[in-house]
Amino acid sequence: MRGSFRRFADYAGYIRAILDEFSDIISWETVEVFEAVPSEGFIRGTIMFIDGSTLSFLEYVKTTGNKPVKIKYRYNYTDRNSRLIFRYDNAPHHREIKTFPHHKHLPNNKVEPTAEPNLKTVIEEITTHIK
Repeated sequence: MRGSFRRFADYAGYIRAILDEFSDIISWETVEVFEAVPSEGFIRGTIMFIDGSTLSFLEYVKTTGNKPVKIKYRYNYTDRNSRLIFRYDNAPHHREIKTFPHHKHLPNNKVEPTAEPNLKTVIEEITTHIK
């Protein structure tokens, strides 16, 4: 992630640029940005891809020292029939996971350790399911 994120609005602009970068595989999207104070807020949205799959996401971000810090996040990806493909989140459960609180849910109630993702890496992973 490059750039200076002195304000939450800077980070929201970065998210918009990511969505624009993947416009060739996005059928439609809805994104809401809520700024709590100039240095923090949350972004939530739903993205439908050209194959009918959907990503719902939420990020609560605080900008500190020109760097965005995700306090809470969730990226839930489902197929066209609303069946889970994967979900990344940092909900404070699954303490047994080495990367706690970061983890990835898969079908059949499987949970894997994972590094903290970002919207761009999640959409890049989705492209492997679409193409």
